[in-house]
Amino acid sequence: MDSLSQVCFLTLFVMQRPTFAFICGMTNISEILPEREGSFTNITYLLNATERSAFSGSTSILYEVCVNNTLTVQCEFEWTEGSSHPSLEKWGPGDDVVCSYEPRYLDNSMVTWEMKISQLVSRSLSVMQLYLENKTHNSKTKKIIRRIHIAIVYPPQVTSLTVDGQEVNGTHLINDSQKVNISCSFDKGNPPVTFILVDNNGKELVRGSGPLTYSLLVHCEDDWPTVRCEGNGSKQNRSVSFLVMCPPKFTENSIKIVHSIELDNITLQVKADTKEVDNCLLTSVPSEDNVTIKVSCTLTGHPPDLALSFSLSKRISSIHGIWMLTLLNKRGYATTMLNFTEESRRSLIRESEIPAQTPVKEILIGGTCVAVLIVVIAIIGIRAIKKVNENKRGKF
Repeated sequence: MDSLSQVCFLTLFVMQRPTFAFICGMTNISEILPEREGSFTNITYLLNATERSAFSGSTSILYEVCVNNTLTVQCEFEWTEGSSHPSLEKWGPGDDVVCSYEPRYLDNSMVTWEMKISQLVSRSLSVMQLYLENKTHNSKTKKIIRRIHIAIVYPPQVTSLTVDGQEVNGTHLINDSQKVNISCSFDKGNPPVTFILVDNNGKELVRGSGPLTYSLLVHCEDDWPTVRCEGNGSKQNRSVSFLVMCPPKFTENSIKIVHSIELDNITLQVKADTKEVDNCLLTSVPSEDNVTIKVSCTLTGHPPDLALSFSLSKRISSIHGIWMLTLLNKRGYATTMLNFTEESRRSLIRESEIPAQTPVKEILIGGTCVAVLIVVIAIIGIRAIKKVNENKRGKF
């Protein structure tokens, strides 16, 4: 934790005037140490001793912690009578606590033992303390060396987001004109922050320091909302986007001009709660012409904002002017108008000249022209032969 954050948090902590009456029965705590949850905090203690003389009786420095309002010893540094260096015993389970010691030589006659303790910081940890315990044959004395209150710093986060009691994260499907109740629960963190519900435009819907609730009513014709629950510096925020079970809708209201370069991939924007497509139809306008073509359409993207795509590059040359596109799915249908320009038509005519794609009508017209040409050539040939014969008879 950086120095500025420690100062700010410590100031806030002191202003709140904390009491420790229920922290393992301790009321006198002089040190307050802010630490981030999940980090390791380190404390050391130096004890001077002579190499030529040993402790009388048995002397120990014990490290203990208050976790969940229960005080337990984690490790003990012990000097026994006649020994010039300590021994170490550790009771703490797992790797939450690491205890060690090493000598620090100051001069030829004095050695200083440095006790090192590294403690994993959890939300249940409240106090760390060192105390000196001296045992003689007749008595046992105890002296507190350090007592530290750990002020746990942890980020806020959303813990639950529900719609009508159902946990959600992402999208939620509802009926047209359905009223829903949104509820957000969260951990305010330490130091605590305020959470808010906002819509997809950033407008604040409700705020507070406890669970937030909000009701809304959504119709097919509305802009389907997204509601987000968030807090400043939150480790995790949550949101829900509402999909309303309605017929699809083309978002472009005016007639779309389709140029020749677009025929391979015509794309339109669609609003729908599903990517499923039952049918796509192109109908000529005016409808008296009674020409309808089925095209293969696909919807891509994430509901409700989807893109509908289809291709006309291999269609017949009769597609020109204004046509109506109809999209059908299980919710209903939507229509929009497309205007195919002359450039589009000429492009389609050039493609129709490929033999494999030539319409039957053009084949018939082409066959008739060839037949007429053969008849004309035959008549000219017959007249030429007749004239040659007449010339031959004239010579005799």
